[in-house]
Amino acid sequence: MEPTVNHPFGRSMVINPWGLVISQAPDGVSTITAELDLETIRRIWRKFRAHNHIRRDLF
Repeated sequence: MEPTVNHPFGRSMVINPWGLVISQAPDGVSTITAELDLETIRRIWRKFRAHNHIRRDLF
């Protein structure tokens, strides 16, 4: 029986706060880019209560 190969890398992606994939890297070595609408991201973040608990002193 062949050993299972586990690749702890790959499938890098940019995901918006609602979980939609904005950009995804293909298999293999590559670079991805994405345009982000920072105002939309800020507006969505304000709706998440967990956002109020961010430890800014750690980041």
